[in-house]
Amino acid sequence: MRKLKPLPSVINGIEVIKDLGMNDQIPAKRIAQFRCSCGKLFIGKINAVKVGHKTSCGCKRDGRPTHKLSKHPLYRKWSGMITRTTNKNERSYKNYGQRGIIVCNEWRNDFLTFYNWAINNGWEKCLTIDRIDVNGNYEPNNCQWLTMKENSTKDKYSEFIKNNKTKEICWRYQAEHITITKLAIQYSTYKEVISKILKDNGIKIKHRRIKK
Repeated sequence: MRKLKPLPSVINGIEVIKDLGMNDQIPAKRIAQFRCSCGKLFIGKINAVKVGHKTSCGCKRDGRPTHKLSKHPLYRKWSGMITRTTNKNERSYKNYGQRGIIVCNEWRNDFLTFYNWAINNGWEKCLTIDRIDVNGNYEPNNCQWLTMKENSTKDKYSEFIKNNKTKEICWRYQAEHITITKLAIQYSTYKEVISKILKDNGIKIKHRRIKK
């Protein structure tokens, strides 16, 4: 039995997942497991993929997805999640894939599963996907939809904690009798971030007039 040459990671634009060797049911036909551009895994003949006879898991006809959702905003969000967690050439990879963050298999392997979760969990066009635990993965129990401002507020809040600035902000609010608005301006953040820091540290927020 002749030794088979290792397969490349991508054949004709389709990602190769696993070499399954020669198919006993089809003489002289080597098969492999591939990942379709829609995320679904499928098994196909290597030669058929090479010459372009097989271009997808079956979700495409004449090169077009049959689910008709490839231009939907959620498709771009789904594709973006996978790119930033797997593509080392992506600028944001260092903040996701390099940190070990992944997209769960049920979403990565099937766009429609992600799509249905999003629709049933409050997705709107103006919202962005957020990981509740910033060190956790993209998966149903760790994701929610937030506005860009809410997401940015959460990121800035985490940044203040990371840089040990929360105690300083709390002390200044109490000792200097400074307003939340002024603190927000001085720390280049939102008033909501300052308010959350104060509330989470048990400080009662007082309505103060801004001194002119």
